[in-house]
Amino acid sequence: MDSKLKTAYKGWPLLLWWLLIATFLPLSANAAGSLVSNTAWTTANRLDTTTTMQQAGFEIYGRYENSTYKLLLKSVAPSAGVAPTPISTNTTIWLNSDGQATTGYKIWGFAGGEEFSFNVASDGTLDWYRYPNNTQTLIGKFPVASYISGGNATTGYTLEIHLTDALLQANSTGMAAPSTSGIKLFFDVNDSIFLPTYYSNGEYLLARTTTITRTSKRIGIVYSATSANRFWALKSYSQLFMAAQMQAAQAGIPFDLLTEDDLKNITKIAQYDALVFPYFANVKAADVEVISQNLLVASTQYKTGLIVSGNFMTNDENGNALAGNSYSRMASILGVTRSGGTTAPTSVVLKAASTTHPMLQNGYTAAEEILNYPTAYTDYFASAGTTGYTITPVVNQIMGGVSTASAVLAATNASGARHVHFSTIQFMGDSNLLWAAMQWSVYGNKAPVALQLGREQSLFAARNDMDMSMYPEEYSTVESPLYTIINNWKTTYNFVGSYYLNIGSGEDNWTTATNYNSYVTLYKDYLTLGSEIGTHSYTHPVDTNVLTPAQIQYEFADSRTRLQQITQWGLTNVGGAVPGAPDNLPAANEMLKHVSYLSGGYSGRGAGFANAMGYLTPADTKVYLSPNMTFDFTNIEFLEKTPDETKVIWNNEFNALTNHANQAVIHWPWHDYGPTIGVTQTTPPYGGYRKKDGTPINYTVDMFTSLIKKAFDAKTEFVTGADLSKRIATFRTAILNFTQPNATSVSVTLTSSDAGRYALKTNSPIASVTNWYAYNTEKVFPAKTGGTYTIQLGATPAKRTHVTKLPMRANLLSTSSTGINNLKFKFEGQGRAEIALSCTTKLNKITVAGAKAISPNPDPKANINTVILDFPNLKTNEATLNVTCN
Repeated sequence: MDSKLKTAYKGWPLLLWWLLIATFLPLSANAAGSLVSNTAWTTANRLDTTTTMQQAGFEIYGRYENSTYKLLLKSVAPSAGVAPTPISTNTTIWLNSDGQATTGYKIWGFAGGEEFSFNVASDGTLDWYRYPNNTQTLIGKFPVASYISGGNATTGYTLEIHLTDALLQANSTGMAAPSTSGIKLFFDVNDSIFLPTYYSNGEYLLARTTTITRTSKRIGIVYSATSANRFWALKSYSQLFMAAQMQAAQAGIPFDLLTEDDLKNITKIAQYDALVFPYFANVKAADVEVISQNLLVASTQYKTGLIVSGNFMTNDENGNALAGNSYSRMASILGVTRSGGTTAPTSVVLKAASTTHPMLQNGYTAAEEILNYPTAYTDYFASAGTTGYTITPVVNQIMGGVSTASAVLAATNASGARHVHFSTIQFMGDSNLLWAAMQWSVYGNKAPVALQLGREQSLFAARNDMDMSMYPEEYSTVESPLYTIINNWKTTYNFVGSYYLNIGSGEDNWTTATNYNSYVTLYKDYLTLGSEIGTHSYTHPVDTNVLTPAQIQYEFADSRTRLQQITQWGLTNVGGAVPGAPDNLPAANEMLKHVSYLSGGYSGRGAGFANAMGYLTPADTKVYLSPNMTFDFTNIEFLEKTPDETKVIWNNEFNALTNHANQAVIHWPWHDYGPTIGVTQTTPPYGGYRKKDGTPINYTVDMFTSLIKKAFDAKTEFVTGADLSKRIATFRTAILNFTQPNATSVSVTLTSSDAGRYALKTNSPIASVTNWYAYNTEKVFPAKTGGTYTIQLGATPAKRTHVTKLPMRANLLSTSSTGINNLKFKFEGQGRAEIALSCTTKLNKITVAGAKAISPNPDPKANINTVILDFPNLKTNEATLNVTCN
């Protein structure tokens, strides 16, 4: 039946419909054209993959190739003993060529947005219509050579159409231009069977594909402004967004930051191996069609994996459920749907479900507890029954101690794309599961090669808020004694940190005090330790959220300028730390204008997300760091914990951050007065804080030292905030590519402007690296300028003299060798380096230039395999080793 009749008879009683259909009795479907079907139809070509889009007795296939849309409608036996339905007169194919519901013809006044239709005529030919200005216009008979119909009651009946781009374009004059992503379709068979049964469920998508060559391993992390506006706070959404960025760094996969508008460009999103959606429940109603279409195309045609949490594209910008089945996009794109949720708070415990899945092959044990929420709401999801999808529970959630459902699902579609769904945003943001999900989505296993932010097991950025710095009288009671403490830490643990100064005002201003020169000398000593000086604002306002832009400029831009005017320090591009109350997103953005990076408010489980470091939004160009361990002040003064209790808290926080991490980043905040109380004072600063019962508060040096020692023993790398923010920024722009011609070799190309502090971690032991001499059995240490590294894999390291460990924070510049015994390398930094020697027997002779060999003593009679070199000065160091073996 043509569209006019369908509109006219919309809403007729069922009996009248059957009377009308009886007047158009179907003719037998004979071959109507000379086209010979040359498309190999497989399950991967099915368009009707979800249950809401399927109709018993029919299958719909489609693919795009050779600039042609190829479409197959097939009638099969709906059940045993029931004959297939012939495809006959008034069978209609509706075609939405621009993919939009806002343009084109509305079937029955509400469905679709169709530019074309094909209708089987009584003689078996196809009448082709177009709909300019919503008016049905007959184009004519569809070319005989472009379709074929036929079949019988035994084999089933088919109608196959081949529509070229040229033919589609030529007949689109006066209408919306065809989409570059694909076409959408509705069907009715013989005017009695509708595919899908309810057109409100949406249209079938036949994706248009082009060849896209991915030149590197890369993921896109999507910031949904629409979802952020419906989140409980904009800053909280940014914390979740940044947590995903740091998990990408743990995965070792460089990333781009995308917006919702980027999702409307299929060519752009198809470039990525995976797309990460920290939260994308809300989407603009006007964008639903094009975004869902592009994501389905990226997934099914380009094998782009999707990693999401909670509801996915279920609600509009106002929070309203999208029309029809609001979970239909989850079902068609991800293969999962919501199966339930709690209606009241209950205990929720996450446990490993399948330790054989690559996502959990990072030391997880069977039924290991991953997260534990004493009281929480939760949702759970399950397979939607989508054709071609394999769904695997990876993590389970146990609710109330008795009810079990999936918490993390891994899904693979027919094209091979790998998706991961976290039931809630907390499950994604509160654990170290996301980085493993990223690696699995991109590689299907652990990453063969991962780019890491550093060479050690973790990075530790200590932030000291120097609240006492603006009070000249605290020079001798706080700031000078603090130097003694941190100097000892530097000697024992190679500890460095960032120290953020207040300037002060009036009498409380150290830059105008009589002991100004003493301060300048003292803080220069801080810098000599390899630490950093930044701004903590001019006057330490208690709440930056209530400041005007002019006030923020004074607090941060002017204080930064004042610090950079102290020529003895030679500071440029100073960073900052937020004073007082936690900052909201507008305040953070305003402060970031005036510093090179910003360390802001605490972000951790229950108050944000624990890895919130990176860029607040895709528009930001400066890094924001959220402390992910609790402040000393919070524990001792606000919560009134004892030093020993605080040690336990910090110990547990460190363990949680590093548990199952690939390379955790710890950002620890503390204060200048903390370790100095009890050393030089009998009462705390600020006139003396007291507990509620009136007794003095109590800090100890040991509570700080114990954490630093724990981090050191766990093989962390102590870094400054400036160093960390620069590494994050450089990681984002890095390009990582590799080829693995066989099981024993991998060639890696790293393009980066500042990679000398990074590492390339392999999934197999390293035996050697061709023409490069800085690596250990797990990692290659690249040069500052990046480069290409041909890695030979094997359990037994090749005997050649090479660097196996560099000092913390060392920026490697070059390595070279004239043979397997000799070595020359250059780096910026200070500390100790370890060198593996080439000797398979006893060492005969070793000469060292540019460094001091300190361990072991190079005795010609000793049988040694390594030597440790000391570089005491912070500068560009160059060392040469010449080794002779017996």
